[in-house]
Amino acid sequence: RPSSFQPNIYTYKNYERRRDDFLKQPHARAALLRGGILWQLCQASFGDRLGLLNGPSLDVRLFGEAKLFSLPTNGEGATWAWDDTLTDDEVDLICGIYYVAAKGGREDQWTTLSWWPRPSLFEKGGMWTGYWNASCESWFQQRLKLIRCGEAKPFKTREWKGELRFAQCRTKQLCTLTEDASARFI
Repeated sequence: RPSSFQPNIYTYKNYERRRDDFLKQPHARAALLRGGILWQLCQASFGDRLGLLNGPSLDVRLFGEAKLFSLPTNGEGATWAWDDTLTDDEVDLICGIYYVAAKGGREDQWTTLSWWPRPSLFEKGGMWTGYWNASCESWFQQRLKLIRCGEAKPFKTREWKGELRFAQCRTKQLCTLTEDASARFI
């Protein structure tokens, strides 16, 4: 995208359409299986197609990878299993990532903007406890509301780190307060 790119509510609606079109691909079930932010971004799109979790898809040899399932034992070979996977570009599409030319930079300098954090960033944030919890849901619904009202814009990667770090501080405070209250109770 050019450095003058200014995402807005219409850009977000276009992103949702492109994401939902991609999620019609059989191997897109891998996004639901990854959990976390990818699961949340995909679950509404899957709707009544949640049966697609049964897999792998018939396209597994094209869009999947073999994973070691068990180690060799008693002279028998290792067992390998195939399952659907996502490419980095597909994860970027699901998260609404745009590559924008850096203002005043060289032709080969880009910045990344995204409506939603990549899974690796989200999982380092303070809300993520290994499963989609009430804090994650509250944060997601609030951000979605702000985006759809035109009050939120995509963040750069370092801005996401700051946004999610803020949540991490609040989560640590809550844990400390809960532990203190528990200790007084006991």
